[in-house]
Amino acid sequence: MEISVWRVVFSFLFCITLAAGAIFALRRKLPTSTLFKRVGADRLKLVEQISLGPQRGIYLIELDGKEYLALFSQQGASLTPTGGAPVVTGTDE
Repeated sequence: MEISVWRVVFSFLFCITLAAGAIFALRRKLPTSTLFKRVGADRLKLVEQISLGPQRGIYLIELDGKEYLALFSQQGASLTPTGGAPVVTGTDE
């Protein structure tokens, strides 16, 4: 049983055209934010960052309406609620 090369090529082009049409229809029907929204993207925000050197920095992070300071260095990292004691401390040993 022999299948024509042209039949395979046209079938492939038909499938590509069908897929492109479906993508175009979805993009027109749904807003972009719905198609590409990441889970949890609105829960976590980077408020501000300060670099203290090549491998050290301070980040002010907002998570679920609460602010935290994240401190990173070569020795490890710590996460502190603003105005509180350290919550998480990690070290590389």
